Amino acid sequence: MKYSIKKNSYSFFEVSPKPSEKYLNEIYSKKYFKNKLSACYSKVYSTEELLNRAKRSDLYIDIALSLSSKKNKDFLEIGAGEGFLMKSAFKKKLNVTGVDFQKDQILSQNPDMLNFFVKSDPHLYLKNDKKKYDFIASMFVLEHLKDPIKFIKIIKSKLKKNGIIIISVPNDFKEFQKYLLKTKIISKKYWFAPPEHLNYFNNKNIKLFFKKMNLRIIQAISDFPIEILLAGSKKNYLNSRTEGKKAHRTRLSVDNFVISQGHKVSIDFYKACHNVGLGRSMIYFLKK
Repeated sequence: MKYSIKKNSYSFFEVSPKPSEKYLNEIYSKKYFKNKLSACYSKVYSTEELLNRAKRSDLYIDIALSLSSKKNKDFLEIGAGEGFLMKSAFKKKLNVTGVDFQKDQILSQNPDMLNFFVKSDPHLYLKNDKKKYDFIASMFVLEHLKDPIKFIKIIKSKLKKNGIIIISVPNDFKEFQKYLLKTKIISKKYWFAPPEHLNYFNNKNIKLFFKKMNLRIIQAISDFPIEILLAGSKKNYLNSRTEGKKAHRTRLSVDNFVISQGHKVSIDFYKACHNVGLGRSMIYFLKK
């Protein structure tokens, strides 16, 4: 199917046509993890990758806790994936609930979190759940949704007063990617990936989106700016499997080193990356 893309009234880009809910439910309930439709997930990780996922998750939970004065710490993650963020929240003694379509991925990486995991269509879970939460996390979910606006409205309704929402999304159609195209360092929009990714946010348009959703950004950081490695040579990780592995190892090594220097300085570093639009992905901490 041929997809077009346009900026909508909420300032982010969305593809057209969008798949049916039935199609999306089929993908995420049966195929996404099992068929390895995303390169972000694997059944086996290196020691350094496992360390990185744990360190990143610990960083996000520490930021959230630093922004909250609440004593009751009820934590919900929608789209819990492999359970790394859940585990970091659990280690900080939060009351943890994670929800996702499948459980195989959490069984593979963090089986000790299964007691706090609900295998469910997240939309149905949110519809039927009467509880409210101090923290609601949704990591790399918005880009997959048919209606991210409705989703944000729902999780806002599940948030306690002064609660915090943690959102992460890829940073796409940003200025650095445009630069790479203009200078012919790359020849295609590698980030455009329908029907898995239906919505596209960057460090500029997402601020307008959150404002229209009546959400206030308390903190914003990026992940490691791996796309800077594209600028060195035409033989980059888009064009070479070998270079791809090298780039991935570089990302892990540098990211683990930065975070090991302490959360304060690593936040400063990734806050700067976010502000100039270099992070491959963005992580936001929001309040109503």
